[in-house]
Amino acid sequence: MKIAYFTDTYLPQINGVTNTLSKLTKYFSERDDIEYKIFAPDFKYFESEDTNVERFYSVKFFAYPECRLSLPNLTRLKTALDEFKPDIIHSVTEINMGLAGMNYAVQNKIPLISTFTTNFPEYLKFYNLPFLYDMSWSIMRKIHNQSDMCLCPSLETKKLLESQSINNVGLWGRGIDFEKFKPVEDKSEIKRKYGLEDKIVLLYVGRVSQEKNIDILIESYRRLQKEYKEKIALIITGGGPRLEELTKKNPDVLFTGYLKGKDLTDIYSSADIFSFPSSTETLGNVVLEAMASGLPVVGPSAGGLKDNIIDGYNGILSVPNEVESFYQGIRALIEDDSKRIEMSKNARAFAETKSWDRVFEGLIESYKTVLNRNCNLKSA
Repeated sequence: MKIAYFTDTYLPQINGVTNTLSKLTKYFSERDDIEYKIFAPDFKYFESEDTNVERFYSVKFFAYPECRLSLPNLTRLKTALDEFKPDIIHSVTEINMGLAGMNYAVQNKIPLISTFTTNFPEYLKFYNLPFLYDMSWSIMRKIHNQSDMCLCPSLETKKLLESQSINNVGLWGRGIDFEKFKPVEDKSEIKRKYGLEDKIVLLYVGRVSQEKNIDILIESYRRLQKEYKEKIALIITGGGPRLEELTKKNPDVLFTGYLKGKDLTDIYSSADIFSFPSSTETLGNVVLEAMASGLPVVGPSAGGLKDNIIDGYNGILSVPNEVESFYQGIRALIEDDSKRIEMSKNARAFAETKSWDRVFEGLIESYKTVLNRNCNLKSA
């Protein structure tokens, strides 16, 4: 099987899409029945010798300077695809590079998979653009309904897409490397590294941007400080358009910026509670990373988080977009050590059921379903 992937985000960027694609290529490297090519943005400062990746010129995206807007050379793209002769095209994103892959698939009658990973229509509400909500869903329908199957990462997102009249929706979940992300028996050494000895540490990992509801987290933290004072601390890990602003406004919060490798696993291991206020997630990869690290999760009962946070078992579900409920969820875990410890163990047990191999085996089955369906249509 030959698969061509089109994505508007890839290494060296750090996000859920690039993490998933990196794991996927590693999985393919251990199989001899699959060939793949990834069509992705170019970065002048990043060099790679991976011959399976075709890079195309890109510029910074004005709304998110750390993201890229691809401007693919369509002639070079067509030549590369004509030579590769893919059996299936998988468009991972819905912007320029993803759309280029879709157009090639449609024009050349190649089976097409699309992926819905980011709830852009919901984001509009956080940028004072709610009047574009209906139009954005109209665009999403047009994009995804031309594919043979639209994959999404959670049951809640699947329900959302179907309610918006997007057809042929399938599931492509996410896994977790639970050998890389794992609990430590003694957090004291790592906490000492960050000057957080003898504190209950709250952690957020993700984009530092408007749609992630970080103001709810910080307001909850301020309320908790009034009760627990120096007993608690907050770490915010990640980058984004609000990082500089929030760092200046909250000097007592530890903002680490982007972390990877051991630095990232250490920051998870240093924490006691994962506090994730975003109500726009289609899944929330960082929630699985936190659970694998033995952290109970407090997050809103919204979107893909509902697939992974089992209220009262491995975390606490709060009312979406509500400070009081989120604050009370964290407070309950600070107050009850035994509950926090029990949920920590449950979180790890839940994460251990989410192997990447199982996720990718399911993805290959989706490809086979689409290929068989197309073969049957041609022979009919």
